[in-house]
Amino acid sequence: MLNRFIRSASELTGQDYLGHTMVQKIALAQHFGIPTPLLDWSHSPYVAAYFAVADPRLEENSDVTFSIYALNASSFPATHPHESEEESLRDSIDLCQFIDTSAFFSRRIARQMGCFTYQTFPGCLREWLSTRSEISVPFRIYSVSGSRWQILRELELMGIVGGNLFDDMDHLARDVIMSELMNSQKC
Repeated sequence: MLNRFIRSASELTGQDYLGHTMVQKIALAQHFGIPTPLLDWSHSPYVAAYFAVADPRLEENSDVTFSIYALNASSFPATHPHESEEESLRDSIDLCQFIDTSAFFSRRIARQMGCFTYQTFPGCLREWLSTRSEISVPFRIYSVSGSRWQILRELELMGIVGGNLFDDMDHLARDVIMSELMNSQKC
């Protein structure tokens, strides 16, 4: 699927995605809905909070409770998106690797302060870790509760809004609508 998507995307857009690194190709494919072994993370807990509360399906909910998982990335072997990564990922005996995206081409990933874990096992990372007594759990879990509108307002004051994180007009329009909804809730 990955190779087919990358070939077709290169042809469709006129951009040479074939020349990108393997992890960059996988991240691009994942962004457009192709199943991949990547799990999205953000270096910012505020960006994570935005993703937890900005879902339009939550519009009716004024109070929310969610968790933010803080990953200790140093507990995983690191892979940096360079030319030798394809072999590193394919031949890896590590079942989970942390991938920093500082060298990625994507403005969206940069704006979201994104990073990934790459897993070679099926299923949920948290469940997999619970079956491995030899691995200490590499995250802390922070529970957050409060007014969805107040959380969104505070994130907006920090510039953490969809238009900035996604860098597109659709999210900019959603921001305008969300701001009006927040004002009507008298945050």
